[in-house]
Amino acid sequence: MHTIYQLILDTCNKYTDKFLFDDKITFKQTLEYVRSRAAYLQKSGIKKGDIVGLLGVNSPQWCITHMAICSTGAIVLPLDNNLSAAVHLEMLKKVNARHLFLSDEYKNRKDNSLTIHNISLNEAFCDSKYFKVPELAENDIASLLFTSGTTDHPKIVQLTHANIVKTGISAINFMEVTQADTMLAILPLYHVYALEANIYAPFAGGCGIVFQPSMKGPDLIKSLQEHQITIFAGVPQLWELLFEGIKNKVKSSSFLKFKIFMLMAEHGEFFKKIGLGFLPGIIFKPVQKTMGGNIRFLLSGAASLKPQYYKYYSNMGFKIVEGYGLTETTGPICATRLTESRPGIVGKTIPGNEIEIRNKNSIGIGEIWMRGEAVMPGYYKNEKANKEVFDKAGWFNSGDIGFIDDKGDLHITGRMKNVIVLDSGKNVYPEELEAFYQESEKIREIAIFGRNIDDKETVYAVIVPVNPMRDTYQEIKEEIMNMNKNLPSYKTISHFALSIEPLPRTSTKKIIIRDVVGRLDQGLFQTHADNLTQLTLEFESQSPLEDLICDKLKNKLKAEKIYSYESLEDYNIDSLGRIALMSELENELNIQINVADFLRLQNIQELIRYLAGCNKKSGESVLLDLLDGKIRTKIVKLYNPVVSWLIALIYKSSPLLWKLNIVEGKNLKVDNCILVCNHQSNLDTIWVLGMMPYKIRKNVYIIGKKEVAFLRFIFPGLRTIYVERKGNVYPALKAGADLLRQGKSLLIFPEGTRTKDGTMGNFKTGAAFLAKKLNKNIIPITIKDSYKIFPRGSFLPRLFTKNKVEIFVHKTIDSNSYQNIEELNEKIKNVIRSKL
Repeated sequence: MHTIYQLILDTCNKYTDKFLFDDKITFKQTLEYVRSRAAYLQKSGIKKGDIVGLLGVNSPQWCITHMAICSTGAIVLPLDNNLSAAVHLEMLKKVNARHLFLSDEYKNRKDNSLTIHNISLNEAFCDSKYFKVPELAENDIASLLFTSGTTDHPKIVQLTHANIVKTGISAINFMEVTQADTMLAILPLYHVYALEANIYAPFAGGCGIVFQPSMKGPDLIKSLQEHQITIFAGVPQLWELLFEGIKNKVKSSSFLKFKIFMLMAEHGEFFKKIGLGFLPGIIFKPVQKTMGGNIRFLLSGAASLKPQYYKYYSNMGFKIVEGYGLTETTGPICATRLTESRPGIVGKTIPGNEIEIRNKNSIGIGEIWMRGEAVMPGYYKNEKANKEVFDKAGWFNSGDIGFIDDKGDLHITGRMKNVIVLDSGKNVYPEELEAFYQESEKIREIAIFGRNIDDKETVYAVIVPVNPMRDTYQEIKEEIMNMNKNLPSYKTISHFALSIEPLPRTSTKKIIIRDVVGRLDQGLFQTHADNLTQLTLEFESQSPLEDLICDKLKNKLKAEKIYSYESLEDYNIDSLGRIALMSELENELNIQINVADFLRLQNIQELIRYLAGCNKKSGESVLLDLLDGKIRTKIVKLYNPVVSWLIALIYKSSPLLWKLNIVEGKNLKVDNCILVCNHQSNLDTIWVLGMMPYKIRKNVYIIGKKEVAFLRFIFPGLRTIYVERKGNVYPALKAGADLLRQGKSLLIFPEGTRTKDGTMGNFKTGAAFLAKKLNKNIIPITIKDSYKIFPRGSFLPRLFTKNKVEIFVHKTIDSNSYQNIEELNEKIKNVIRSKL
């Protein structure tokens, strides 16, 4: 008899003293808890067929309560804890539920029509001997679940005892889960994927279950390591975020390590084929260790995993098992075996089920129909919907489209309701296009659907950009036009809108298309370059403190109104201006601001909310720390004769190779000052340093980006301080100020990058800022035409060319002669430009 109580009884008696939940609660104890809670339910008047709500965070008591309700023959309705109290009440009333179990996080939820019970293991129990096992059949309803309803209104799925039990047993046998495994449970238990993957399937196999309450990286890693996790189930978005986190951590540590890491992540399979498989193993050993070192496989479901992430994890040594299913199929109805897993497939049907493709098009894509143990008996009190999805032979129309390949594996290509049928008769699959456009570094989120414009069905997109500003619409338009070149013309996006806010999603992170279209119809998105709908939403304060901050910002920005989704760049405040603004706000609001956090803020709303949450000042202000705080940058004392010899060799041979001519070299009087140059080639630094004898040059430092910090190992003794930048100017300013305060000089290229055609680029104010604040002189230097002999993108300079290079050393500028940083910066820029 495949009932949930029978599964619980048999499994708990089989594994008795083995730990089931969190290495604390055994199978034997779980059986006692279930029987005791079931006895309490019966004492409370709950009987077979009654519907009981369940709302709480992931926990052993949630699982025990679910099992106990089903064991009495009552029907459990798990509630999505992301929804509001009003929606929960509406759902409970819709199914006539009279009882609701809550965890402590929701204990304030009350309604006169409901009897409230606590899922805590400290109450709501009776002596288990009073539990009377009801007469249950495997086809009795065990649970109700509301569908996510991404394109239509939610329906209520009925799942039987047999659906839940047989699917769980089939899944663990298919994927070879055993009592030696431990599952990390992070998925929301109210969702059918988690119901099977994180409760009933591992339970049926005697597998331990560890709940992960926190999504924070360090907490996740701690659980993986402490509990010897062997199976980890997640959704594609989790795997993407996890990989990006690992990648960014490697990138921040070393540019060279990052390049090697990505080379192996992209091409690890190639190295294995040529007999160098040990290389990826060495490179990714720290990643395996970080993940606990015991992972047998990662389970991915609820949506398709992008092929590149499948490849990354595979090359890192992790096996990925993908599955496919719906709420209507009790979760997984298809899955890949460990030995047969391939990117882009969801595998074969789990035993006890069958799938067929109907109404195929010319390339074999058609409607996915299914039948078997996993398929629900029907929607709750909805005969109209049941007639629409079931045929007379009991086959269920999934609503998805796909094909089965020659190996018998199913491929999902999209949802039938999402397919865009153009006037030409061609079909466009939005999911395929979303995956393509999502590859852009400028697109954070995208939803694609059909929209009738000028009586023609078109491919329409709503896009959330990575960094929204006033000119972002035109930038995204150009990006789409470039990407469109790689697609057949009928598949390309023809119209789009921008959303500043994240797109509405279900609890399993699927975009709710009907809500996206609804917001579009309401005019809430930016639909052309001049329509700044969301960018011009005036900021609305939610507290007196936010009022105060808002007023101060208006004063600083000289604006009558400030808008929620505008950035500081819209007010012509660059990264250095942010430092000054940060210092003023710290002092005026008496708060302590974290520099890195502040510089990452994207818009005015984020800025005000962040400032409102800051603690009272407990240390030095950011400006005081920068200019007068503890010196944290160490000077380089090592003398490297090879470096000196190379500089001298290149400098002395330059007049012969490139007709290098130094003009007014006598002005180069370097003594605890700042040398400021325009930037045209990779030889610029060597030429400027070569003009000085070593006794002067040894005290001249360059601020370099951390991505090239590996050069310190190739050329030890270089007077270069490597700092993390990525839009954060503070580390570079702090290092520069520390060096100047120690009597050293700085060589700065304010453009930050080399020119392509000799014209001067954006001239940043960092050098002028340090000179004014620390009372240092500036020596401007113009480098002319070096880009012609060593262009950007070239690996080596052009030898013996007709072009010549000139370097002009201008007279020293006294920073005290100028009233402010902007005036001084303009003077430096004009002096350097005068000789170009």
